[in-house]
Amino acid sequence: FPVLLQWSLIEGCSTKAEMQALKGYLQPFQIHWPASDDFERSFRVFTEKRLSHNLGLMDSLIGSTAIGSDSVLCTFNVRHMSVMSGLVTEQPCERQI
Repeated sequence: FPVLLQWSLIEGCSTKAEMQALKGYLQPFQIHWPASDDFERSFRVFTEKRLSHNLGLMDSLIGSTAIGSDSVLCTFNVRHMSVMSGLVTEQPCERQI
């Protein structure tokens, strides 16, 4: 998991127990830290797509890190993230609400 994705997942936790459980789940995954090129790509994409597609800063950083590490980004926001050229996305499972 790109490190920024971990931060984004942790941001979604509403209790300390959820956060601890998530941190335990993420423990075995490899961390991809953003490289200088990832930040440059993120800034370019963010400025190009922010107003036209409502692309958020964290989404541009996460997507750019996935592109830079040649990783598939598993997300429920496949359509939203499709504005990033070169980003390969996959929905991890059916969303259950």
